Amino acid sequence: MRTTIAVVLTALLVSLTGGSAHAVVRVSVYSQQILEQTNGVRAKFDRPKLALNSCMDGYADSWAKHLATQEKALVHRSSASLQAIMKKCGLRSIGENLAFGYPDGRSVVGRSTDKVCSSSCSKVNWMTSGGHRANQMNAAFRRIGVGAWRDSNDRYYSVALYGQPR
Repeated sequence: MRTTIAVVLTALLVSLTGGSAHAVVRVSVYSQQILEQTNGVRAKFDRPKLALNSCMDGYADSWAKHLATQEKALVHRSSASLQAIMKKCGLRSIGENLAFGYPDGRSVVGRSTDKVCSSSCSKVNWMTSGGHRANQMNAAFRRIGVGAWRDSNDRYYSVALYGQPR
């Protein structure tokens, strides 16, 4: 009985998403890893935990999907687009981090012990990049939205939106 239910649910998931159930589950795990790793790193620096915000999450997810389906270089949204997101999601300020090609969500974020690189790095992630780190560690930010999508070559595109609520 359990096997039948699992098979039916898997088939329903595949039919609803238009893709493989493996891809959907894996991407959600990837996004969850980004959220958990971000909050873990923030805790080490006495920053408040970020709460997942469904409005921001939708925007992060749609941008990750856009980047993955275009399979182009990472492009940040325009200032006008970010301002529109701020208004719709009730934010005072916003930050955006993008990443491409990391094997899992934890490696995108990095570790609390990673240092910012000023020139060449052997390990590049959001903690070793000054601008990305500033967004991730900003104590004013209390909300987060995370999106991750795989392209046709199984490469991940990741988007994190950080927000300060009004």
